[in-house]
Amino acid sequence: MDTNILHAFAQSAAKLGDATCYRYKRGARWEKLTWREADSLVSGLALQLERKGVKRGNRVAIFSPTRIEWSIADLAIIAAGAVTVPIYPTLPRDRVEHILKDADIHAVFVGNDGLNESIAKIAADIGRNLEIMALEGLIGGGNVEHSTSIKERAALIAPDDVATIIYTSGTTGVPKGVVLTHRNLMAEVNATSRIISFSKDEIGLMCLPLAHVLGRLMQFHHLKQGYQVAFIESFDKFAQNCVDVRPHFIVGVPRIIEKMHERLTRHFEGASLLVKKFSGWGIEVGKRVGLLHQKHRPVPFLLKVKYFLASKLIYKKIAGRLGGRLKIFISGGAPLLADYAKFFQALGLLVLEGYGLTETFAAATVNRPDDYHFGTVGKPVPGVDVKLAPDGEVLVKGPTVFREYLNMPDETRAAKTPDGWFKTGDIGEISRDGFLRITDRKKDIIVTSGGENVAPQLIESLLTENRFINYCMVYGDRKKYLVALITLDPEAIREYAAKTGINSDFASIANHPKVRELVTSIVKEKNAVLARHETIKKFAILGHDFSVETGELTPTLKVRRRFTAEKYKDILEGLYRE
Repeated sequence: MDTNILHAFAQSAAKLGDATCYRYKRGARWEKLTWREADSLVSGLALQLERKGVKRGNRVAIFSPTRIEWSIADLAIIAAGAVTVPIYPTLPRDRVEHILKDADIHAVFVGNDGLNESIAKIAADIGRNLEIMALEGLIGGGNVEHSTSIKERAALIAPDDVATIIYTSGTTGVPKGVVLTHRNLMAEVNATSRIISFSKDEIGLMCLPLAHVLGRLMQFHHLKQGYQVAFIESFDKFAQNCVDVRPHFIVGVPRIIEKMHERLTRHFEGASLLVKKFSGWGIEVGKRVGLLHQKHRPVPFLLKVKYFLASKLIYKKIAGRLGGRLKIFISGGAPLLADYAKFFQALGLLVLEGYGLTETFAAATVNRPDDYHFGTVGKPVPGVDVKLAPDGEVLVKGPTVFREYLNMPDETRAAKTPDGWFKTGDIGEISRDGFLRITDRKKDIIVTSGGENVAPQLIESLLTENRFINYCMVYGDRKKYLVALITLDPEAIREYAAKTGINSDFASIANHPKVRELVTSIVKEKNAVLARHETIKKFAILGHDFSVETGELTPTLKVRRRFTAEKYKDILEGLYRE
């Protein structure tokens, strides 16, 4: 079995040679990079790093959006015996400074001129002399010099050598540098490879940030498995890239699924009454068949006939919007409503939700193609044990669990039990048949003044299920009732404004009485299915959306509760004075 990802890459490159490894967009064309070419590029770049003074164990950052060169640079850093430290390009300056200093960064790969300027200025201001290298031009630059093969370089890496340091998103405080070894990485890659695999002719669409642990796992899983990966141009071009690439599977965050659901729902709503009724019938047929598949039960003949007709007349047309070959969407990074998974399964797309953290190098549990239960995050991956503490906290143990938090010995000790179980900070439930369901973050649990415990994420997911609500943050710790901050989906609300004769800018639309009335009706509808102590009594609609740039969201689009609550404290507290 492979002991490090470089060895896995060398094995795949030797076996697959001139087969396509990567696909990427350059101008108006989709280009290909073979396994042999990728091997050569990585080897050559590793030599360049060594000539620039990068030594074994040095930390090298990658400060760039996701692109093919990100993967090449990552592998070259590992091949040089160094340690990759990803930095999200959207991070605020203070957090970039923190990573540069905390990780003692030696060199940085940057994704574009704007990021080059930014990192150079930050480095000068904090007095760090960094080697700054451009990712632009790494591919297609002519002959590549290399002296040592990837296989030979892989032999120099020990399982317990540090492979990468990935910083947490800082939803609950200062980002922590999670130290992960090659043993951690390969334990996860080998485990997930036993659960799901694809052939060299199949393509996965990379639409996750490679700075995020789930994107990184997909990158390494690809190198072990030998399928093809295509890099998305941008989220705005997601639909078009699906049509261009025709992926067989996608690994992404729930936000992508939610947007896909929203667009399809809007499409159905705009159709004629006959088409709407026929589509509704087809989805119900698909759900019935999907439930039988989930339970491993046979599909009755008449239902098979109905499913065949629905597939020909409905499902294939919808599948065409995503390239026509998409069969699996693996979702992680945030909770996903079961209704979305059921909806897409009815259309022939199996959505498999998993769960993990940076500290477990992505998946600790995952639903399998042949063993899944919607509304859960699946069963533990091979080699990993999961159990619940007496208070319901999810505990994880196994070879994927991180070594330590960089420069934080106290936090490292606090993160694990005396017998080595990692304390995830998440609250969960385990079903009789072994499926884990996450109910909330331990630190996010709201305790009202009446002593009721409330899991805010479930309420927020329920509200953002509506297409007009983009983000929601529930607030009310030690208060007599719950309130919420709500942001509107720009596209959906502008469409609503146009239909209802509201002609104004976005901020004014958000404050319009008709919009307030719309949101009130949505909150009332959702409150109807909640327990009394979980209902939203009052809310505020913001005249702008949450974003990474303004600080409310992490780079993976999760709400930073502590920051957001402090930023909008006057508005939130004002809801209790009205």
